[in-house]
Amino acid sequence: CMVVCVVGAEGEGGWGGGGIRANQGHRLLPHPRIGAPMRLFDFLEVLPEAGYREALYHTSALGTTNRGYATGRVDLRTRFRRQVDLPLGIGKATHLLEPRIGYALLAKTVVADTPVFVPESTYDQERLRELDLDNVTLDPADNLDARNIVTGGFNNRFYGRGLDDSIPRLLGDFTVLGQYDFAQDRAGELVVDGTAYPGGNIYTRLIMGYQMQEERFDEAFVQ
Repeated sequence: CMVVCVVGAEGEGGWGGGGIRANQGHRLLPHPRIGAPMRLFDFLEVLPEAGYREALYHTSALGTTNRGYATGRVDLRTRFRRQVDLPLGIGKATHLLEPRIGYALLAKTVVADTPVFVPESTYDQERLRELDLDNVTLDPADNLDARNIVTGGFNNRFYGRGLDDSIPRLLGDFTVLGQYDFAQDRAGELVVDGTAYPGGNIYTRLIMGYQMQEERFDEAFVQ
């Protein structure tokens, strides 16, 4: 639950992000959620969650008003493990494969012409939302689009001794995911996000976001 008091922004005597100028007010943001993690058939992990988010405003120009959203989450995942041989003479490693499916719902229940204390992101960070759907249901912006998202893919983790270590450790972590938003009838990005630590001073970071419906790269980064 969050309380915000607004008396102006950036020295303008008003609010940014489309809000009303020369206004003052308060915002109360309760978001109760309930979840019940469970394990089915001794191999499938299920993490359901449901909640309701309300933004309650009291402003000097509009008085008291509100807007509300129903939120929901379901995550399903399981794990498989095997031994693999790594290239470059690194040796053997334990490969942990984690297939996962996620679902996130953000539905407007009360729509009001209210001030925008916290504007939407200027850049829609689809990769961050796909990797963790909390970034959908817990988005701090005041004015949110309806979302009805399904994600699917898998995580890969490799544990071994590296090039110069005697103690087992994490050698790499790679995630591949895809997304579809039924609320917007739009395919999301094919996301690849990973880090590798083969040993010594070697460190590699890989990020890719490929927009499947529009057939273009939204972002690509290799370090």
